[in-house]
Amino acid sequence: MRSTAQAGSQSNVIRASQSTQAISLMSSPLARIALVCIVCAFGSAWGAAEPAYSPAAVKAAFLHRFAAYVEWPDGAASTDPFIIGVTGADDVAGQLEQLVPQLKIQNRRAQLRRVEAPEELAGVQILYIGPAAGQRSRSLLAAASKLPILTITDDANGLASGSVINFVQVGRNIRFEVSLPAAERSKLRIDSGLLSVAARVEEQPRAGTAKKGEYLAHTKDRAPGDRQRGRS
Repeated sequence: MRSTAQAGSQSNVIRASQSTQAISLMSSPLARIALVCIVCAFGSAWGAAEPAYSPAAVKAAFLHRFAAYVEWPDGAASTDPFIIGVTGADDVAGQLEQLVPQLKIQNRRAQLRRVEAPEELAGVQILYIGPAAGQRSRSLLAAASKLPILTITDDANGLASGSVINFVQVGRNIRFEVSLPAAERSKLRIDSGLLSVAARVEEQPRAGTAKKGEYLAHTKDRAPGDRQRGRS
C-alpha cells in the first residue's frame, strides 16, 4: 500500500513538472508566462475527491520553475549544483526529492538540501521556509537576505519578514506575491514575466510618495493603477 501511495505521489509531482516543461519549450513570451499560469491553475482540481495535484506538489513545481525567471549574480560554475534548500516543509522536500534527480536548472544539476541553521546556507540558490519552520525562520531569513538567495516563505507576513517571494492562498489556488526591494537587497533580478502573474508585487516607492520604510504594493487582481501601501 505504501509503495502505491509513493508511486502516486511521484507521478503527481512529475506530471506537475512536465506540464510546465512542455510550455517552456515554446519561444513565445506569452507561452513562458502561461507556464506559471498553468501551475497556478493546478489548484482548481483540489475540490475533487481525488485531487490531481497536492499543494506540496504544486509548491515543489513552483520552486524549481521560479529559477527560470530570476537572475543571480555571476560567479557560479556550470559544474556547481543548483541547490534548493527547504526547511519547515517535509512534504515539499519529499516531492522535490523525487523531482530533482531529473532536473537541470540553469544548465546545472539540481540538488535538494534540508536546511536547519544559517551555517547550512552556503551555496544555496533558493530557500523555501515552510510553515513548520517556527523560530528558525527569522534567523534563516536574516542570514539569507545577506546572500544572493531567492527566499520563499509560506506565511501571512512573509514579505514583511523580508522574503522575496511568499505563497498565498487565493480561493482554492496557490498564488504568490513578490517583493522587489527584498530581491534588490539579495542582488537578484526578477523577470517581468513572473511579476505579471504575481498576485501582488511590492515595489520601491517613488520619490516623495512614501515614508522611509514604506513600499508600494500593487495587487494584480485589482484594476490597473489601483495601488495600496504596504510595509516591508
